[in-house]
Amino acid sequence: MRTHDNATGAELKREFRASSLNMAVKAALTPTDAFSLFGKLGLTRNFVKVYSSPEGTAEPTYNRTGAMYGAGIGYAWSKNVSLRAEYEHFGTFGRDFRMDPAAPGSLSLALWSVGLAYSFR
Repeated sequence: MRTHDNATGAELKREFRASSLNMAVKAALTPTDAFSLFGKLGLTRNFVKVYSSPEGTAEPTYNRTGAMYGAGIGYAWSKNVSLRAEYEHFGTFGRDFRMDPAAPGSLSLALWSVGLAYSFR
């Protein structure tokens, strides 16, 4: 993300790196032999590091432990091959600057994924 410092006119660059450890319980419904719906609920530990330039600009680190949730759908083409689409939300960091003008802003961690699975049965 690139922004400008209003005081000096200098270009500022920010980069966010996030990682997460999580543990969840998954429950599934199978309305047919081919389709499945599932949901997840669990606990997550998130880490976000902000890298900024130019040198000397504050580089905060945020850590958060909280709830995570997710949902998805699966389709089995055969007994060995299936396709899955999933959404997972790991929480929000920081304070929204719309509510607190002095706040650095907030960051929401979420993941959309699509996968193909092969089962060796």
